[in-house]
Amino acid sequence: MSAINITKIKSLAEDWLKVDVNPKTRLEIETLLSNENYQELDKRLSDRILFGTAGLRSKMEAGFSRMNDVTVLQASQGLAKYIKETSPKSDLSIVVGHDHRHNSLRFAELTAAAFLHLGFTVYFLGPDVVPTPLVPSAIDNLHADGGVMVTASHNPAQDNGYKVYWANGCQIIPPHDSGIQKTILANLTPFFEAENNKEVDLSVIIIITNGF
Repeated sequence: MSAINITKIKSLAEDWLKVDVNPKTRLEIETLLSNENYQELDKRLSDRILFGTAGLRSKMEAGFSRMNDVTVLQASQGLAKYIKETSPKSDLSIVVGHDHRHNSLRFAELTAAAFLHLGFTVYFLGPDVVPTPLVPSAIDNLHADGGVMVTASHNPAQDNGYKVYWANGCQIIPPHDSGIQKTILANLTPFFEAENNKEVDLSVIIIITNGF
């Protein structure tokens, strides 16, 4: 096992605390720093969660390698900007749904906020939990430009995920996965930091309850 670069870990922790405004996950990193638990910090901060054809999936806790407010916002911003860059349309829309897991509603609302901030119409499936197949079905019926389902499927309860569908109602395939990952990495500053923590008005999302 290679030695942990403590200076690098401390720098990554500082980077995290600059963008995380959630008191709970901030406290996780601050406590690990205070306890000098650099091994755990290394696990959470050194390797960024990667976007693949299945989207994102990881344990829900603080860190760049985990599912949390920061990584969900970063993924949403990157996905939204990638769709804008690759679509010939100017009037874009996205479908968002979520399951019953802890934080799923919160992550879905953060996803909706990021897309609203970037000019998308947001179709939010709800107001309660929905089964995953409703997202691709809604994309087809609403002629949306993509969709996000916040779910970790069969993973353990401490995990969550971010499943992405393209405008054809199918999960993304190469080269879109690598293209989205590159766009995420180019847009890592959450918009709430850049906008001085201004909140997005979620009342303008379109709630889809019965049919499409």
